[in-house]
Amino acid sequence: MSASYITQTVVASMPAGSMLTHCESIEYRGGMTESGDPKDNAQAERINNTMKNELLKGKAFRRIEEAIAVVTLSVDFYNNRRPRMTIGMMTPAEAAESTGDRDMRWTSYRRLAIKSRDTPGGCESPGGLGIEK
Repeated sequence: MSASYITQTVVASMPAGSMLTHCESIEYRGGMTESGDPKDNAQAERINNTMKNELLKGKAFRRIEEAIAVVTLSVDFYNNRRPRMTIGMMTPAEAAESTGDRDMRWTSYRRLAIKSRDTPGGCESPGGLGIEK
């Protein structure tokens, strides 16, 4: 996540149509998921939620440079100093550099669907993916 190109404040709670109109007016070229469903990009949504509700909540900035500095520090904290239960109490940076299997504490429904598709008969027991029956 890079904050080096922020040029204007955008309110994230705008309805999608208003947001699109606003982005076009400032010539912002971003992207949305095909369906507009936040579950299509759950990892990014989780990061955005943490940034908004834990790291930046209640902060007000008078200058864009101040916002960039705080967001940069927040991204560093999120990636390098905030361990996650979901990745075995590692930071994202540690998890990215680790090799082998990790103690993942979430269910990857994408992985489950792929395994189900690749399993003869098309059915995979979810037990091997951390899903309790």
